[in-house]
Amino acid sequence: MRGYRIGGWSLLLGSFAFLIFWGAAPTSVNDAVPWLVALAVHGTSIVLLSIGLVLTARNVTQPIVGSWVTRAGAAVAIAGLLTVFPLIPVGFGIFAIGLVLAGRDRIGAVVATAGSVVLLATYVLGSRVGMEDAPEPSDGLRVAFQVSVLLIAVGLVIVGLGEIRRVQRPSVSQAVSGSCVARWRWHLGMIGHGSAHEGGDKDFAVMGDLPRKLYTNPDYYALPPYLQAVGGFEDDVRTVDLSDGRLDFTWQGHEMLEDVEQTRLTPVFSLYQNRLIKSLMMHEGFGGDDIPDLLYTNYKQIDLIGHEWNMLSPEDQDAVRFSDQALGDLVGFLNGHVGKGKWVLAMTADHGQTPRAEATGAWPININAVVSDTAEQFKMSSEDMFQTERPGAFWLDTHRLEGDSISLEEVARHILDLRVEDTGATSPEAPSSYEPPQPSERVFSTVFPYSWTPEVLRCADKRS
Repeated sequence: MRGYRIGGWSLLLGSFAFLIFWGAAPTSVNDAVPWLVALAVHGTSIVLLSIGLVLTARNVTQPIVGSWVTRAGAAVAIAGLLTVFPLIPVGFGIFAIGLVLAGRDRIGAVVATAGSVVLLATYVLGSRVGMEDAPEPSDGLRVAFQVSVLLIAVGLVIVGLGEIRRVQRPSVSQAVSGSCVARWRWHLGMIGHGSAHEGGDKDFAVMGDLPRKLYTNPDYYALPPYLQAVGGFEDDVRTVDLSDGRLDFTWQGHEMLEDVEQTRLTPVFSLYQNRLIKSLMMHEGFGGDDIPDLLYTNYKQIDLIGHEWNMLSPEDQDAVRFSDQALGDLVGFLNGHVGKGKWVLAMTADHGQTPRAEATGAWPININAVVSDTAEQFKMSSEDMFQTERPGAFWLDTHRLEGDSISLEEVARHILDLRVEDTGATSPEAPSSYEPPQPSERVFSTVFPYSWTPEVLRCADKRS
């Protein structure tokens, strides 16, 4: 991070020296003392600006185009400071354009570019202030010259301050830091507690799935305001709309693309989410130094659409297709922004889903009957024995079980042996689409303590 700090301060102080010399230096060589002072100031500006330009350009590593343009501009500007005056505004202009392409300190870069254009124009028009053979400039050109110098200095000061602040930003701070772009607050578990604990900083946490309605917990996390203005949502709606070959605000036969609120149940946000991720990474310099930056994201639309229409539906298949497309686009962006071989992608699933009964011939289980039968078998109340239950798992009060000398294996064996006829474990209100079970069928095909999971998986792997 030292490179950011030194580069920033060098640009900051060098800009003041540049402003003092070119904006206020005397035009007469007869006054020796002011000229000696001016030359000292000029030499200081050359040294400091050269250091600042080199270090700032070196820190701009992505995208490749912005990096090379910034470095080329720094080289030309330094050559101008040392030799030919016209190269100064040309170099500063190219340098600033490179910063814009890299998404870095754009306000300062635009101001410096404007100053460079004006400075070059005044020189071309004959205003070469401070040179012995220069003609006497007009008042207008003199003012334009001083304004251009001021703009360049102000622009470089803003860039310098941006580089200094970059040291303190969550995305490139202290050691490894995390940022999250996802839908719900529970996704914050991926990046930790932010500034809630002493010494923690406000990592970026971007929640929501609608444009201009993003949110965060500002007490512990940061939400860059520019993300609220990221465009392209309408283009993503159009892309999804045209996926069936017709532009009619329908997706998979559902008329829901004209209502922004309803687009959350379509693949639109999977595409727009990438725009948010790219904007965040470009603005905050992800991958711009040797300190790892972590970004966590969740393409939530697969889950939302799966809950609405099920995993085997054409809607969810389309959600998977668009999310896969978005992931491929993100990989391409990382290759261009960070560079191939310079980043790592780890992907995991949130959870699975089961097909609808129409596809499997399943029948529903009356979980309350299973819980009450099992508790009765071990002479306990349901409330004392079971803490909670979810599809696929029971949570038991192990302290109470141990107090009554009941093992998890015993409980698992009893539940596995349960038959439909023993428990009435099917719901009498089951929809007609469910296939009724045989009375002698087991309620569960397999039941085992959680601690057996590794061995069960090894056994399943061998049998497959």
